[in-house]
Amino acid sequence: MKARPDPLAGLDTIPPEHIGAAILRLTARLVAAPPTAGDRAAAADDEPLLSTADVARLLRCPRRWVTRHQHELGAMKLGAKLFFKRSRITKNLERRKGT
Repeated sequence: MKARPDPLAGLDTIPPEHIGAAILRLTARLVAAPPTAGDRAAAADDEPLLSTADVARLLRCPRRWVTRHQHELGAMKLGAKLFFKRSRITKNLERRKGT
């Protein structure tokens, strides 16, 4: 079997003092690239994140209850804050109701 040429081999020829500029240029290319099918699918999946207060209003319960039941509601922890997706809350509560 014939070995394919390495498309990244040219990176090894970049002098150390130009590596930073090369990274910036490649990053700019990546950011400017048109979205792929996978990017579009991920964007279609985007759903606003709800805060603990949002969920408490939605479920008409105290924020403390939401915090205590974060795992059952499918919470995502970002730093010290909890965030939720409405679809996960609905799915998890329906599953809980069915048991």
